[in-house]
Amino acid sequence: MKTILFVVCAHGNELAGHKLFQDYPYGQTDKVDWEVLIGNPEAMMQNSKYLETDLISSFDAKVPSSYEERRAEILKKRFGKYDEIYDIHTTEHVCPSSWDDAIYVTRTTPDLLGMCRYISSPHIIWGNSKKHPMQYPTAHHPHMITLEYQK
Repeated sequence: MKTILFVVCAHGNELAGHKLFQDYPYGQTDKVDWEVLIGNPEAMMQNSKYLETDLISSFDAKVPSSYEERRAEILKKRFGKYDEIYDIHTTEHVCPSSWDDAIYVTRTTPDLLGMCRYISSPHIIWGNSKKHPMQYPTAHHPHMITLEYQK
């Protein structure tokens, strides 16, 4: 059985993913077992993007010192339990209508791109930072994509 993790509220003020799964935080079908995890619960409780540092850019801290850097360490340990991970965001900026929704990937492997076929999105954006290749959560699981939805 495939296991899937949905990470919501990595930015505490981006609540669309949380609202989507509020009634169904865990589930199972014949082929899939899923779980929903609040990425940054303290920031979510304060309706703030983050408390000290942006969680999404905190996954490569050598010595975690901020709340978000420590939270990133906890999340990285959890990631190994799942076959696929979807990191769900709500964009803070209203984009042109041609950019309604987007999928962000940091690798272009056949398996990772295969995950994208299940998501209705007009854009797949490849973001690969050579300067900070490990700062994003998607760099810490071979089958993880970020979904960005308009408010």
